[in-house]
Amino acid sequence: MEALIDFAAVGGAIVFSLGVALSLEWFALNTLMKMMPVQQPAMLAEEVTSEKPAAGPTLVPASFAGSKRAA
Repeated sequence: MEALIDFAAVGGAIVFSLGVALSLEWFALNTLMKMMPVQQPAMLAEEVTSEKPAAGPTLVPASFAGSKRAA
């Protein structure tokens, strides 16, 4: 019976330590995210409009590509 109590104590200590570690990590990440600067919507709109589409091959739907085969 003592072994079962010891096993439960070790298991409880492991669960407790994981809970403390995850809580501290969550708190630290939230604190860091709150300290980060907020992006302005105007800056985001300028970045989106200044992006150019990638130059690459023109994709043709399969239904058009299959119907125009040479006989």
